[in-house]
Amino acid sequence: MIKDASRFAVVGDLMDVPVDSIVVDHENNQRGIHNQSKVDASLRAVGWMYDRGTMRLIEKPWTGKEWADLIVRDKLDIPLGTPNPVPLRQVQHHEGANGRANIITDDLKWRRFVVDDGNHRAFSIQEMKRTNHKHAIDVIKRGCVLLDCDPLVQKDVMVFSSMAANNNLLVFEKDYLADKLGQLKKVRVFCFCRHCPWNHY
Repeated sequence: MIKDASRFAVVGDLMDVPVDSIVVDHENNQRGIHNQSKVDASLRAVGWMYDRGTMRLIEKPWTGKEWADLIVRDKLDIPLGTPNPVPLRQVQHHEGANGRANIITDDLKWRRFVVDDGNHRAFSIQEMKRTNHKHAIDVIKRGCVLLDCDPLVQKDVMVFSSMAANNNLLVFEKDYLADKLGQLKKVRVFCFCRHCPWNHY
């Protein structure tokens, strides 16, 4: 199941992702966040290293009501009348030098992304920004990958995708058994048949 769930297609490379637009998973669909993680210690010591620090992200579009509420409450400085952004996975993007799409858009500050892989990194850079750490950053210039995933329809598969990323992509910190079990508890349906409406990826 984990192997199957690791097949989310990559939409492309996200450029200039605002730190605040990343939604950190505090419900532990990802690995549980540890206060003394190796990732956190590394980031605080040397800052975000673009040759090592990467994140796999999934866009979580605003519902019509959420978008309207953001504008009414004057959140994110969204001008009145601005339409709800079309999900980036549904938009054509220019191809970069590496053959993948380069996703560059001025409205990233109005979008939100959930983490597939990199929960500790996201948590740490947000905490560093909140506390004005000397290595704090506001924007991740590169190193973020957007996955082709619908976070509402494919919510259960996302848990397995995160587990696959933690097992296959991690360099600095391995999963603990308790983390894996915690993730499994979040999965509501153990089914990967071709007929499931959320399994078409």
